[in-house]
Amino acid sequence: MSLPDSVTTVGEQAFSESTALTSFHIGAGVTSFAETALYNDRKIATLTVADDNPVYSAEHNVLYRKADDGLHLMLSPAANTLTDYTVRAGTVEIGATAFANNKTLTRVVCPRASRSSATTPSRAPRPSPSSSSRSRSSARVVSPETPWSLSSTAPR
Repeated sequence: MSLPDSVTTVGEQAFSESTALTSFHIGAGVTSFAETALYNDRKIATLTVADDNPVYSAEHNVLYRKADDGLHLMLSPAANTLTDYTVRAGTVEIGATAFANNKTLTRVVCPRASRSSATTPSRAPRPSPSSSSRSRSSARVVSPETPWSLSSTAPR
């Protein structure tokens, strides 16, 4: 599926529960993409964004939203084949279900300034450099430079 550049908004669950989609491309005109737009689409392995999109970008099939406070990691599709992922520098938030249902993901490394929707710095434990926690995808989160990491209490 490739959204044309003329599309500007993708609403809640717009393409959810699809069993036919294996790739998804967000065009240059999309400035609003709901976090649940691809909810439970377990076959999407490839997620791309037009290079000239002013709000969204993708790296290794992981979707980011640009905001005034920095990058927000929104989604890694369930069929993404990553086993190890390092969150982009400048990321200030990782969505609570961003890595939900990723079957092959075993480790997520967070940059210093990241925060999770599920865990905020004021409520999270302070891990040691070797500590980790489990996300819904059972990935080990390693954040040696940050005083907290993703929580296993993300909504299911």
